[in-house]
Amino acid sequence: MKKVIGSLVAMGLLTSSAMAGTLTVAHTNLELSGGITAGFFMIDKTNNNNDPGAKDYFRITSLDIELSSKVNDTIGFVLDFGNENIDNNGDEFKDTLLTGDPSQAGNRFGVHYAYISIRPIDNLTIDAGKLATNVGYELAHTFENPNVFYGMVWYAQPFLYNGVRITYEFMDNLSLYFEYNQDTLTISNTTARDAFAVGVLGNLMNVDFAISYYDYSNLKNLVDIVLSTKLGSLDVALNFDYQWMDDTLKNDFKNQGATSIDDSAYGIALYLTPNLTETLSVPIRLEYVNDGKITNNAGVNKDDGLYGISGDSAYSITITPTYKPTKNSFVRAEFGYIKMDNITDLFKNGDGVKKDSRYVYGVEAGYMF
Repeated sequence: MKKVIGSLVAMGLLTSSAMAGTLTVAHTNLELSGGITAGFFMIDKTNNNNDPGAKDYFRITSLDIELSSKVNDTIGFVLDFGNENIDNNGDEFKDTLLTGDPSQAGNRFGVHYAYISIRPIDNLTIDAGKLATNVGYELAHTFENPNVFYGMVWYAQPFLYNGVRITYEFMDNLSLYFEYNQDTLTISNTTARDAFAVGVLGNLMNVDFAISYYDYSNLKNLVDIVLSTKLGSLDVALNFDYQWMDDTLKNDFKNQGATSIDDSAYGIALYLTPNLTETLSVPIRLEYVNDGKITNNAGVNKDDGLYGISGDSAYSITITPTYKPTKNSFVRAEFGYIKMDNITDLFKNGDGVKKDSRYVYGVEAGYMF
């Protein structure tokens, strides 16, 4: 199930469902939607002007097809599949400001999410299968987001997982959900193999909101708040995220020799999209993350914090001018910059020397149906 706030998430682009068509197969009405996006990108690897060391690459960033049958009486389904990037371990890989690196990704064709929806009584829906999370502002497919590269706040949030979600609609603009899932996540040497979540979704005074609590067993917990609205020609959204470690993870760091552990962190992402005309917009994402420090006996900061940054904090800015030649297509450029307050293993120059910042830029085109 796509997040309730999905109608504003596109920030001037179209969501895949907006262009959905209807098919009739064996007397069953199915909705078909999806999209394809591709682009050319460059990622900075050094600040040395004599050896820029940037990587450039072409990539299909999204290839997606979604089939769905609405819950008319008691049962329906959603099936979403297509191309996905994978890392060297075969795990799902997404281009983010933190980890985007074409040398680390391959491709495969598979299911993104798929679930059966059952409605045993009015206003109560049970979704079971592979789910897309309700946590966070940015969605699974690049064409559903205002920016191409995913942000720092998104990087530390849940994404896709097997599980069951129960949603109760109190009224047209207010729903409560509970879910249990098998979302596997590893930080340092500690792995969570399941999680549960509760949250409320709705609209109040023309502001869409999603408030969620998500608990990874023996690993970490997070509270996530998403607000989005439209102010004249300006789309505005805010994603605030507060996370803290469980004792098992803290003990793991201590066993590795950590002498100082900051066991909580927070991140905030502000999305601003001025819609200059019906066809031209300029989405801007501003982020700040405070991850604290994990220090060992040598006084070295680790990149194993809850947001995966080095040192105490980091900030980023992403600007993505977007032109829509038609209602279901776009061409957009993107510039992103991220800066940490400490050098990190994630960013290195052409000689392998660590640094504390990077930039990404590129051009992407997309078509939705």
